[in-house]
Amino acid sequence: MKAIHTVSSALCILLACTVLHAGADDAVENSTSDSWVTGTLSWLERQQATLSRGVSGASSGLDQYIARDSFDSDLVSKSYVQIRFNHEISSGRPNETRGTIKTRLDLPNSKNKLSVFLDSDPDELDSIDDRQRNVTGDTVDNRDEDMVAGLSLLNKVQEQWDSDLRFGVRVRWPLDPYSKASISRSDQLSEQWRSRLKFSGSYFDSRGWRADSRWDVYMPLDKRDTFRIINEAQFIDADNEWEFYHGYSFYRRFTKSSLEYRFSVSGSSEPNPRVTGYGFRMPWRRKLNRDWLYFKVTPEVTFPRDRGFSDTWAIYFGLEVFFSEHYIEKL
Repeated sequence: MKAIHTVSSALCILLACTVLHAGADDAVENSTSDSWVTGTLSWLERQQATLSRGVSGASSGLDQYIARDSFDSDLVSKSYVQIRFNHEISSGRPNETRGTIKTRLDLPNSKNKLSVFLDSDPDELDSIDDRQRNVTGDTVDNRDEDMVAGLSLLNKVQEQWDSDLRFGVRVRWPLDPYSKASISRSDQLSEQWRSRLKFSGSYFDSRGWRADSRWDVYMPLDKRDTFRIINEAQFIDADNEWEFYHGYSFYRRFTKSSLEYRFSVSGSSEPNPRVTGYGFRMPWRRKLNRDWLYFKVTPEVTFPRDRGFSDTWAIYFGLEVFFSEHYIEKL
């Protein structure tokens, strides 16, 4: 995990160089400085392209080994490696800097759309509120032992449902067997309203099982704006507790960025059914360079019960870099 933090620091340099390049068109710079920035960015793009080819090559090699004589080189693999750097400044807890890595190696020649996955920060270990806010929580004693790896099988169930079965281990000693199953579908409720329903369950040998259900109802307002109502419930067997989440979201997509306004309320069944907090957050995400470098800023204010519903302010800075030849991240 220390290597991940080292890579995260390197990503800060990536961001600085990219920002410098972005401002070069509007600032008056001498030719030497402009040449250095352009050369640095070109070098970064070459490294990204080289690593992306390496990811595709690893995926293709593994796919060919499994498929043998039935291997079809024309099938496209959307394999990728995502490295993410996050820095949190908060009035409610100590400032924190974390780096995470997520990998998917597609095997398009295999049956059931088999893929190999690795995730250093699986959201199955988070509370429902932390997962919705896309932040790392404090529910696990040692986050450096959270990495999971294994195989994923994607399939269709009766043409309306998409399923994803995962089998693997939590990378620690002793190894912690892990499995997850999810099923989802999308529906057109009316001329304007649509919905997405998802059920999932996961199991860690050391922590027991967890079940989750989510139902989003949303309405596209125009080509770039979407209004969404989010409902989610989660049961954690180890705690014998239900968690609830309800939110309202207004999402706007721009050419190279996106902005969301979200208000939410969360609750819990233990020690008795009650509201555990309110919150408002405003994530802004910007594409910095083509489809492989993204920057994100998220200011938020929350009113958690464990702080007497007093206002707790935070701001999150995120940097994401993707290594892939065919996978395109959506804003």
